[in-house]
Amino acid sequence: MDLVFVQIGLQRYAFPVQAVEEVLPLVEPTWMPAWPENALGLINVRGELLPLLDVAPILGRPPSVVHATDRIVVVAAFDRRWGVLVEGVEDVRPGRVTRNQPAAPREILDPWTLCEGLTLETAGLAVVVLSPVRLLQSLSRLEPPMSRASRRWSAASGFGFALPSTQGFWTAPGI
Repeated sequence: MDLVFVQIGLQRYAFPVQAVEEVLPLVEPTWMPAWPENALGLINVRGELLPLLDVAPILGRPPSVVHATDRIVVVAAFDRRWGVLVEGVEDVRPGRVTRNQPAAPREILDPWTLCEGLTLETAGLAVVVLSPVRLLQSLSRLEPPMSRASRRWSAASGFGFALPSTQGFWTAPGI
């Protein structure tokens, strides 16, 4: 399977290439009220409004600090397109994906609800292959945020805004 390797929350992940529609430079999102903390807002992609998400907190990482060099990976799930904030796109190459063989009991570690499986780098490091469908499904289970004011936007990002507290979002089909 061909994979797109990305950096999210200072960790390397991959998406199946068939789920990735395009990679875009970072643009400032339009804030939307009543969206959870990791929903950064809407972006305009050639006239189509797409949600832009920071999936780092869903993956157990701290919220992303936005930098001008960040990218947006546009993925598709449930016939919807949405953007994922990434720190970088590293490469696209084939990888053998080991499908959902838990490395720990679900009570301790439950990444399998968010991923397709694992792939091994040539150096032997395991990389989680993310499932856009499962990431989207996880959004409906998010609790309302404490405050978006704590989001850290890098001064170098050129985006001088902090997002206010919100709650609620949209629900993926079948949830």
